[in-house]
Amino acid sequence: MQSITLNVYVVRWVVEQGEDLYDVLVDGKTVVHVQIPRASNNEQISFQTWPVADHLRIRKDLPRPDRRRFELALKLAAEQRL
Repeated sequence: MQSITLNVYVVRWVVEQGEDLYDVLVDGKTVVHVQIPRASNNEQISFQTWPVADHLRIRKDLPRPDRRRFELALKLAAEQRL
């Protein structure tokens, strides 16, 4: 049975003209990339998931503020699990 967690942190967001993009850290283990279209022309919200290590490898060029935000979210997620 799948459950909903309270251990969720939005670590990056980009507001674009056609869609909004979010990277969300879930339980300190998984990063979910969410694309939400702004137009209502039957486009679907899309999700991609990665383990934290893969996310860091893929996004190795994150700007310093984004990387700090991600590191803080990892810390908070680890404390939440205790």
